[in-house]
Amino acid sequence: QYFIEALKNRDALIETSEVEHDYPHCWRCHNPVIFRTTTQWFFKVEDLIPKFLQQSKKVNWVPKAYGDSYVKWIENLKDNVVTRQRYWGTPMPLWQCEKCDEKIIIGSISELKKYSKDIPKDLHKPWIDEVTFKCKKCNGMMKRIPDVLDVWLDSGTVSWNCLNNDETLMKKFYPADLILEATEQTRLWFYMLQLCSNINLGKNSFEKAYLHGMIRDFEGKKMSKSLGNIISPNEVIEKYGVDSFRFYFHSLNAGKDVNFSWDELKIKLRNLDVLVNTSNYLFNYFDSDKKSKLEIEDKWILSRLNSTVKEVTELMDQYRIDEVAKLIEDLFLELSRTYIKFVRDRVEEKIVVETIEKVLLDSLKMLSIISPFVTEDVYQKLKKPLKLKEESIHLEKWPKFDSKLINKKLEEEMIYVQNIIQDSLAQREKIQLGVRWPLLEVTIHTKNVKAIKYLEELIKKQVNVKKVIVKESKEEKVELNNHLNPELLKEGYTRELIRRIQDLRKKSNLKKNDKIEINIKSSQEFDIN
Repeated sequence: QYFIEALKNRDALIETSEVEHDYPHCWRCHNPVIFRTTTQWFFKVEDLIPKFLQQSKKVNWVPKAYGDSYVKWIENLKDNVVTRQRYWGTPMPLWQCEKCDEKIIIGSISELKKYSKDIPKDLHKPWIDEVTFKCKKCNGMMKRIPDVLDVWLDSGTVSWNCLNNDETLMKKFYPADLILEATEQTRLWFYMLQLCSNINLGKNSFEKAYLHGMIRDFEGKKMSKSLGNIISPNEVIEKYGVDSFRFYFHSLNAGKDVNFSWDELKIKLRNLDVLVNTSNYLFNYFDSDKKSKLEIEDKWILSRLNSTVKEVTELMDQYRIDEVAKLIEDLFLELSRTYIKFVRDRVEEKIVVETIEKVLLDSLKMLSIISPFVTEDVYQKLKKPLKLKEESIHLEKWPKFDSKLINKKLEEEMIYVQNIIQDSLAQREKIQLGVRWPLLEVTIHTKNVKAIKYLEELIKKQVNVKKVIVKESKEEKVELNNHLNPELLKEGYTRELIRRIQDLRKKSNLKKNDKIEINIKSSQEFDIN
């Protein structure tokens, strides 16, 4: 308004009009923010920019893009404010002479005692402001300026304050291997850590930085108490448990905001249940002693295990934390949903049980850094039957991988063959003929002839066919011969009969060594010999 009046008085005003524009408001009370010029103390940092840039480029940033944006931020740095005009906070330790304007910074209690004997127990305002002393230059009165330090200085100095500036601790733990915070801290805490550390110690305080995004509500809005859209962590934990909560959040991409999803959280809980059920399944076969050799499906799951351990280890060494949960999850789901299904007719073989034990235990060890309680619970249940030596899974050593057991070609071919098996089983559903009923043949049209022939026996067993016919083709197609001859009918009825007997044994709580007598009564004649 002042400028408008001034222009009017000079006859220089052509026109006035109202313009609607954004204006900052307090995010708590929603009142307009008033900007006013104040006098502050600053750190001079522009001369430190070359050093900051050199240090920042050596930091391992996850995701890397935030390291690039941090460098651009540093390139355009201005001097950093030190003081604030507030009541609560760390008092600015600067005393100023009322007469000659002499200034001194006092860095410790012992140093302050050199100037004044009357030191309060509480060094906050207002008690610290009672400490006054004579100016050595003009004999005037030295008083502390009323400002407090910017709160970001507390955060910036935490890296050595938490170690009490102890020489032994500093040598062992400084600088930090990793700092982890939200993306907004790129220009806040991360920068203040570097600034304060360089001013005090002449070096950076961290070597690696991991940035995560923010959790927003279902519609992508920032969660806020004032908006009433906050999802309480306590509510999540109460409904789905802390390990499901951790598992879900470890699966979110680094540096990216995400909308909270109850459905995805439910999936994580369900998958953890799969892990628990796999251990329960194993309890039925600890005494298996039937000797056998490694089959193709055993070699595949052991390859998947060692590949996963190798990849997860490498990712953790690079602090790519968000990428490991999915790998571990895929492994134990494949153990349960694929491998155990593949070996259901071999589950009493010792090699199969040992393979399940190995994959399960190593999965638990890796997952323990994400879901510590579920993995510990399963470990304790396995401890006695597996004769595990450590008191807790968290005292176990990180699993090691064996490169000789990794067969990437087999893993890739198995993915393709699993799709073939699924297509074949889907066709069985269409003709309403369960997998227990053997079929004469399946014809597979494929461009990957080698993979089919290599895993032919596995396909025959899983699809329950006597023969696999492979035809080279650009189109991927599966055809089942659903003609049942007398021999196939006989075998199908026999399998169905065995299934019903096993169900009755289970209902009677019989063990596998318990013998029974069977009386079979049927509406039609068939030979089971």
